[in-house]
Amino acid sequence: MPDDMLKIRPKLNDIADLILDASHDAIVIIDETYKIILFNRGAENIFQYESAEIIDHDIDQLIPVQFQIRHNTFISEFEKSPESSRLMNDRSGVTGLKKNGAEFTAEILESPGQS
Repeated sequence: MPDDMLKIRPKLNDIADLILDASHDAIVIIDETYKIILFNRGAENIFQYESAEIIDHDIDQLIPVQFQIRHNTFISEFEKSPESSRLMNDRSGVTGLKKNGAEFTAEILESPGQS
């Protein structure tokens, strides 16, 4: 990597962090084991969890029990598909679960991570 890029990369990471924090939308990123690895301020506001208390927990903690198996099936199918992104609510809506147990309808955009 050229020296110029090495100097720019930290600045780009800082900019990305600012964008994530400024977003009112929930941005939740999971790893290949469905553990939450990023939970932005918008997600904190919507799901009512602090980032520190949800990071490293399974994504199922944000999905009502009755939808967890179906949700994990859709994630697994998407990982195998050639699509670069898709709206999960194309499958008749997604239900999220707040910390206090309240359910809500959500619009989710799935996008595969970089390996």
